[in-house]
Amino acid sequence: MKFRTESGHTAIWWEKTVEYAYLAKSVSDGVQLVPFAGPLERATGDAIEIVGNEFVIIEFKDLFSKKAIRQESIKFLNEYRPYYKYRAIITEFISNYDISAQDTPHYFAHREVINNGKINYVSDSFDIEYRDYWTFAVVEYPKRWLATDFLVYLRCLNAMRTASSQGEIPSGAVYGFSSDGCIVSVCALEDVLKVLRSTKTLKFTDSEELVQKHQNESSHGP
Repeated sequence: MKFRTESGHTAIWWEKTVEYAYLAKSVSDGVQLVPFAGPLERATGDAIEIVGNEFVIIEFKDLFSKKAIRQESIKFLNEYRPYYKYRAIITEFISNYDISAQDTPHYFAHREVINNGKINYVSDSFDIEYRDYWTFAVVEYPKRWLATDFLVYLRCLNAMRTASSQGEIPSGAVYGFSSDGCIVSVCALEDVLKVLRSTKTLKFTDSEELVQKHQNESSHGP
């Protein structure tokens, strides 16, 4: 990404820049951050952040844009439908478990841009902005869900995603970063892997009908 700043500088950064900035902040804040790739990334997101028994999915983007939405849409069963239309299915599914659907444990993290279209430029700072994955609402910080509720959301999300071309969900120990910067095995993800490996038995045969039923409730793209 290349952008002109308020002061006339040319700012250049990538999605990786956002990931590294987020990692540095998360580790210093005392959380566990687990980056994903391949089939795990397709089923969930770029990373899962864990604090105690609470989880949240993070999708990294260099900048929030229509391109970012298209990148997410191709992960879903109907890649030609904007993925946020499937929020109706999420809402309907998790409501059966008495879980509020006003928000979800799923967010974008990207470089912050101020209202006039310029980068919020500070020479010694790289500011990250967070947005709800489904509504695109800007939030101060991603909201984590308790493990039991998070696994319900994850089961529904994964059922709406297409399979990864890089193979099946693996088994084994998953490694992430601890609060002191060390690489550790994250035992809390054992249940996550079990859910992801069994989710495809959950079929949304009426997904198109649900989308149409709730189309007036769906969010609009930027």
